Amino acid sequence: MTDRAVRVPSAAAQRARDVALNRRVRLVIGKQSLRHIAKITNVSVESVRRYFNGGTPSSDFLGRLSNKLGLNAEWLLTGDGPMMLEGLAADALQHATVEQIVGEIARKFDGLSDRVTRLEVAVFAASRAMGAPSREPTDK
Repeated sequence: MTDRAVRVPSAAAQRARDVALNRRVRLVIGKQSLRHIAKITNVSVESVRRYFNGGTPSSDFLGRLSNKLGLNAEWLLTGDGPMMLEGLAADALQHATVEQIVGEIARKFDGLSDRVTRLEVAVFAASRAMGAPSREPTDK
């Protein structure tokens, strides 16, 4: 059994992370009312006000805020990556290798090919059940 030292951030480093997180929460909330944010995250207005004014938000609040506003949770927690989920795919493509992109395209193509085959089988079965003449699906 090996003893591993667990790195605990210094108080100053933790405070800097908390301040950065609070800035991102304030940016996301922007001009929306605290009451609206409280409603969509299912927390009290007082809690939202505390988070808005520098209090450490709960993980539940951050998760709900991310989900309801379409935020990239990694960005919200760390500041890394695009702010919005809609920008996540574009960001991933910018950092992907050609091999990763081609591999993903091949996986998608295989999945589509399997779906087409299943669809052909289903159409053939439905046609036979209705008594319509049809040709049997072929393997491609």
